[in-house]
Amino acid sequence: MHKTDLIEKMLWQINQDNTELINKAARSILKSEIKRLHLISSVAIKLLQLTHDEDTRIGQLSLLIETEPVLAAKILKQVNSAAYALPH
Repeated sequence: MHKTDLIEKMLWQINQDNTELINKAARSILKSEIKRLHLISSVAIKLLQLTHDEDTRIGQLSLLIETEPVLAAKILKQVNSAAYALPH
């Protein structure tokens, strides 16, 4: 076996080992983080679409928000916060 073949084989093995280590690390991170991931409901996606449409009416938003109680509670909490307080 030539020196270049041996070096090539060693580099290939190092690359394989690194790939395996990276995959293991990624799987480990994903397993620990998966519990914190929140799925976006289809209602939330539709709500985002409607809020970007200038022709959307408040009634459309209201009807959509009413179908998702958890989302409605979060929206109410946000709009009632000091960040959205109306000036006196």
